[in-house]
Amino acid sequence: MFKTGGGTLIVRQTSGIFFETYDNDAIILNYLFNYKITGSNRVGFPNTALSKVINTLENKKIDYSLYYLNGLKEEHHTKPNNYDKVLNKDSLTMILIKK
Repeated sequence: MFKTGGGTLIVRQTSGIFFETYDNDAIILNYLFNYKITGSNRVGFPNTALSKVINTLENKKIDYSLYYLNGLKEEHHTKPNNYDKVLNKDSLTMILIKK
């Protein structure tokens, strides 16, 4: 299992049609897209939503690393990187309110 990126959102392909992310990265995707967080602190989404996820992360200036099943890796880095800002300010508050 991949760990969260500590400032870089990690997304990995788990099958030909699904991607997932864990822990703090899952919280960010829950905040941005209202994707459900499972009991294992995981968010999954279909490959048909990948463009929307990537475009939103880039627009919000959140760094990400994307791992494909075939071993390819795609990274995007921004200045400034808003990963911690989104996680700490917005998403944790929203998660606590939802519970």
